[in-house]
Amino acid sequence: MEAKKVNRTVPFNSTRKTGRRLRPVIIAMMDENVSVADLAGRMGLSRQSVNRWFQIDDLRFTNLEEMVNALGYDLEWQITKKGSSQ
Repeated sequence: MEAKKVNRTVPFNSTRKTGRRLRPVIIAMMDENVSVADLAGRMGLSRQSVNRWFQIDDLRFTNLEEMVNALGYDLEWQITKKGSSQ
């Protein structure tokens, strides 16, 4: 049985300071070996539309949820008080 080849390349230009908010999605994409084009196809969107979200590092919560679901993950949020040790 062949081992799964994992693509550890960042799915966008990593020299720019983009993707900070979407870093967990980028990590999931690398773990699943999914390109931006693959993700866009799973979502029924163009590669350009999805790539733009990474470039501006901003998107609506519903789009984030759809993106995460397309990768086969669940989205969980945690809100903590600033300065809280938890």
